[in-house]
Amino acid sequence: MIKRILVPLDPSPFSLAATDNAIALAQRHQAELTGMVILDLPGIRKATGPVPAGAAHYAETLKDVQEMDAQTRIEGLLVDFKKKCTEAGIAHREAEYQGVPSELILSCSQHFDLLCLGLETHYHFETSDRPGKSLDKILDHTATPIYAFPAGWKPIIGPRKVLIAYNGSLPAARALQRYAQLMDPTNTHVILLAADMDWETGKHYLDKAEELLRAHLFTEVQAEWTSHSVIEAVSGQFLAEVDEIVAGTHSRRGLLKFALGDMTSWLIRESDKPLFLVA
Repeated sequence: MIKRILVPLDPSPFSLAATDNAIALAQRHQAELTGMVILDLPGIRKATGPVPAGAAHYAETLKDVQEMDAQTRIEGLLVDFKKKCTEAGIAHREAEYQGVPSELILSCSQHFDLLCLGLETHYHFETSDRPGKSLDKILDHTATPIYAFPAGWKPIIGPRKVLIAYNGSLPAARALQRYAQLMDPTNTHVILLAADMDWETGKHYLDKAEELLRAHLFTEVQAEWTSHSVIEAVSGQFLAEVDEIVAGTHSRRGLLKFALGDMTSWLIRESDKPLFLVA
């Protein structure tokens, strides 16, 4: 059951989609949202770079202007977040921090049931228009499930179809468990996909996963097995027909390694559907 959702905000359409979907989740689960904004002071100071002799005053002035502009923008993000939540009748809080975005999000997310953000993150908007690597860094360390949304994704009202990629690994099992524990089974059609060269092994994984889902009152469960790679199966058969995808990831030596081959990496790059990811 979801009771607390953290939404790190940035001025991008990805963040807007995450906010709108977090509000829909909060309405469904009677949960509280926390909108989080971060002033990336370390990034602003680093972007200034080395200061030539005699230019120290100019550099300090530039930093001050960037900080003031960033502060104005993040205050606007909080105002918009508060307005949306109030109009939707959602319990909410606002939180403002200064520091490195990925580190602060990781620290705060430990005390929430779910982290909603964009498939692209723009928390370094003060110094760059390009998407950052915050999602990779957060995935590499967090224990909190992540719901990542593409730009423009609207909340689904009514039945939804969910693909759960499952291969019996610990990360995949954690993703399956967390999805079953947290999400509403009502009007949810689950496609369980096992990619394994051996049919009997794949069927064993599918049977056990289906037992867990049915225990959590998911009544529409479709089991699918493929001997092909999971990416081939997802891209060729399932990606177009599902509304969201569930997968498990794990990390090693600070680099993302993926429990389902490089499926999660591929999904983050290529998917135009929401991803429910658990490390």
